[in-house]
Amino acid sequence: FWLGAVAEGMRGVVGGLFQSTSTVYANNLAPPELRSTVSMLLGAVHQGLGRSMGSIVAGRMQTTIGTSSTFLYLAFLDALFAAVAAILYGTFLTGTKKSKPKQD
Repeated sequence: FWLGAVAEGMRGVVGGLFQSTSTVYANNLAPPELRSTVSMLLGAVHQGLGRSMGSIVAGRMQTTIGTSSTFLYLAFLDALFAAVAAILYGTFLTGTKKSKPKQD
């Protein structure tokens, strides 16, 4: 019981952080006239398409290879995607901030 409660609590915190951070980031990238559209598309893709496809794929995997194997495979994929994201972030996004011009 307690492990499940801790996991669900962490899921709530991390989900909230992801949603708010991705919304702010998308709004910063979008031109002012498209900010509401970008926010709507972000929510639709994550909440609609992402959760639907995740449920379908994980359900098929669970039926085919079992619950434990599904968990292990998806945990491995999560770790792999986290590593790829860290490498991409370190390679392409560090040091890309524009420096402010010096004022005399």
